[in-house]
Amino acid sequence: MEISEQELQNKISAMMPKEMNKWFLKTTLSNPIVDLSQSVNELCVISDVDIVAPGGLANSGDVRLCGTLIYEKNSGAFFLRSPKILDIRIAGISSENLSKMKGLVQIFAEKIFSAHPVYVLKSDSIKSSIAKSFLRTVEVKEKKLILLFELFSS
Repeated sequence: MEISEQELQNKISAMMPKEMNKWFLKTTLSNPIVDLSQSVNELCVISDVDIVAPGGLANSGDVRLCGTLIYEKNSGAFFLRSPKILDIRIAGISSENLSKMKGLVQIFAEKIFSAHPVYVLKSDSIKSSIAKSFLRTVEVKEKKLILLFELFSS
């Protein structure tokens, strides 16, 4: 069974934008772009990031984060676990403050992706029901998630 990059794009786009207010800062992630082109077995997301501080000080940029997909059998849901920021660019922020912003956005991304699945297998088809029960591993290949099954354990 395969899940296309576009299917993941649709699911992740539907969960955004997300906002977090912490340390007097309003941080927003929006306009995600799913990227399955990495040679590693990870899901990457590139997103706009907006940070607004008291007094109306606003800065915008983008962030690229990648993480491992974890499947939870009971819910049939895939979650992006331990997303790590690979790159963050925010206009008008010093390198010292960018490091702090990176930490803030990292915490935010972890909260978003641990609470919201990036994909859920439906129970309304035989194919999905079988997938939910017998899924063994998930691999990223050719801009798709490839679901591998094991019908009989040895």
